[in-house]
Amino acid sequence: MKMTSTSTDTDLITYSVCDLADLAAQMVAQVETAQALHSEAWMQEVAGRKETAETLRELADERTHTALRGLTHLVKELNEMAETLAG
Repeated sequence: MKMTSTSTDTDLITYSVCDLADLAAQMVAQVETAQALHSEAWMQEVAGRKETAETLRELADERTHTALRGLTHLVKELNEMAETLAG
């Protein structure tokens, strides 16, 4: 989202900050889920269910990658906001 300096910058930034806060909350949820999946994978491994454990690890990795993509997007958007505010 490329913003230009106008009289509505404050409104745009407020709206964008809310969107980015939602994105950050989603990233936290993704990481928490990944951690839970890794814990469950370990328990499945101990129980001798290696295929299940591997599947859970793969799911955890997908969640982690999703969170990293979200974080990358978040940083990009924050940098653009900072540039807009700097004028």
